[in-house]
Amino acid sequence: MRYQTLRVCHRRNPNLRWIKSATVRRSIHSASRNHGPRSMQTTETTTEPPREKTPYELMGGAAKVREIVDRFYDIMDTDPAAAPIRAMHARDLGPMRERLTAFLSGWLGGPPLYFQLPDRTCVVSAHRPFPIGEAERDQWMMCIRRAMEESGVDKDLRELLDKAFLRMCEAFRNR
Repeated sequence: MRYQTLRVCHRRNPNLRWIKSATVRRSIHSASRNHGPRSMQTTETTTEPPREKTPYELMGGAAKVREIVDRFYDIMDTDPAAAPIRAMHARDLGPMRERLTAFLSGWLGGPPLYFQLPDRTCVVSAHRPFPIGEAERDQWMMCIRRAMEESGVDKDLRELLDKAFLRMCEAFRNR
């Protein structure tokens, strides 16, 4: 029997790419040495290992994302260290909670809720009018780190997401 491994690239959503392996087994049986290629039978079966879970699934899905977002904005609203970034937001954080929940859902590999909103804007463009530098980046990161920790997100997953959140925050900087 011969075995081949194929690398297949799937596009799960606009923000994430997942690569899966599929093993194709091909067995070639010959009735006898004298009957030549016409007597050969070829069978193919494809087996795929279980799909890896997305960060969205690993953290607990929609309810956990909502919990993190609520905790994030609660921290931003009450912690004096986050006052400068809190001042960039409207008094009512309700709409922002909804938008961040929708955005993170798709960004983490869950349903792309933000991208289904009719009035969505480019996330980077939405932050462009605000002066965002290192201090504001660090305040936002402090809020999201605390929110994930206080919401019980696994330490390894927090470390992985921390790097991704930091890259996202860097994209928002404009000073």
